[in-house]
Amino acid sequence: MGDVETGVSDFSAPYNVGIWKNEVCAECEYLPLCFGGCRYMTFVRDGNIESLDCQKAYLDASLEALVKQDIKYGLKAERS
Repeated sequence: MGDVETGVSDFSAPYNVGIWKNEVCAECEYLPLCFGGCRYMTFVRDGNIESLDCQKAYLDASLEALVKQDIKYGLKAERS
C-alpha cells in the first residue's frame, strides 16, 4: 500500500491485520477459518476496526451443516 509521493508503507498497522494474535484466538480451533473476523464488520458494528469480529458461536452452530452441504454439492459437481 502506498503512493508515488510517499512510497510503499506498512498496511498491517492501520488495518489491524494482526488482531488475531492474542490468547483467545490462538486457542480457538477456528483460527484458520477466521483470523479474528472481518475488519469491515467490526467497523459497521463498532465504528472502528479495533475489535475482534469473533465468529466462534456462528461456526459452532453451523460448521457441520456447511461441511455436509459442501460434500453434497461437491460430489454432484464431480458427477457432472
